[in-house]
Amino acid sequence: MLLLNLVIPKITNVLKLKYVYTVYNYTQNYIMKL
Repeated sequence: MLLLNLVIPKITNVLKLKYVYTVYNYTQNYIMKL
């Protein structure tokens, strides 16, 4: 149970980072095309 409490926050952090990174790349590409 303790292990899950440690692992789940890490997974959510990684997912958040991936999401932010994807959005950032998308906006950069969009700005370049303007």
